[in-house]
Amino acid sequence: PTPQPAEITIAFAGDVHFEDDVRERLADPATTLDTVSDALSAADVTVVNLETAVTERGTPEPKTYTFRIGPEAFDALAAAGVDVVTMANSHGVDYGADGLADSLAAAREAPLAVIGIGEDDTAAFQPALIDVAGTVVAVIGATDVPDRTATVWAAAPGKAGVAAARERRRLLQAVAEAAESAAVVAVYLHYGTERVDCPTPDQVS
Repeated sequence: PTPQPAEITIAFAGDVHFEDDVRERLADPATTLDTVSDALSAADVTVVNLETAVTERGTPEPKTYTFRIGPEAFDALAAAGVDVVTMANSHGVDYGADGLADSLAAAREAPLAVIGIGEDDTAAFQPALIDVAGTVVAVIGATDVPDRTATVWAAAPGKAGVAAARERRRLLQAVAEAAESAAVVAVYLHYGTERVDCPTPDQVS
């Protein structure tokens, strides 16, 4: 008989950036998030939304808030027990083309999986695949917030950017493809209306 798969735990946290007092703690990435590391590392797979560009260069986008940090942010998250970060959000490309190039380069060297951003739409929608005791978990990141990042910086064939879910068929295609090689597919969507607790009709749909 086929044995039953072991129970696994997947944890999702919300938006993360390294502004204000948290930036100072990045001097030691191993302890930056030590106050929450027990919670983050308790799950078999932990996913967070890294809402910042990973760069020290570039020109800020024309928006009210722009966030950026160096690649040590990836080290701090990995040290705290995070396995996957999605950069498909409103701030993943806050510093233009140069910032995007730096983020992609840093993601390639990161000690954890980085999803939701890529050299083209295929890469941006590529899932992280994690084997947990024989159960393969696929995690896809996408943004559906109607802001400049999801329009100007949406990844497309031959164009780097974030995984934008405005075109539903593209997201559904990514899910179907991930399901071919994973027992569990989790989609981390950055969407909804800020400061509204309940899902919108569009979210439900």
